[in-house]
Amino acid sequence: MKREADVETILDADSRLQGEIVADGDLMIEGLVEGSIQANGKVVIAGGARVRGPVSAAEVEVIGTVEGDITSRGHLLLAQTGRITGDVRAHHMRVEDGGIMRGKVLTKVNAPPEPRQ
Repeated sequence: MKREADVETILDADSRLQGEIVADGDLMIEGLVEGSIQANGKVVIAGGARVRGPVSAAEVEVIGTVEGDITSRGHLLLAQTGRITGDVRAHHMRVEDGGIMRGKVLTKVNAPPEPRQ
């Protein structure tokens, strides 16, 4: 991900948002989101962050927790501290040792990427 100064939108650790987030660029979540996230750029769910709802983006990094389905049109990274409860659809996926996921995974081999919205 770009340096924090280059990220277009940051929801900081003290923030809680309920509803839908739609972003044209990159998005970093450090707080709590209860609702959906759609981004044309990269979405990073930072360590300690929690998302309760679906995430759809060009790329996704899960370092915190996602409780919902994830669609990545490119690469999805489930980091060592990351937790996903939900189904994942990604062109490519990498899981670091320690990352935890409960759900189904559909990758490029058996599922074409979602069309851009």
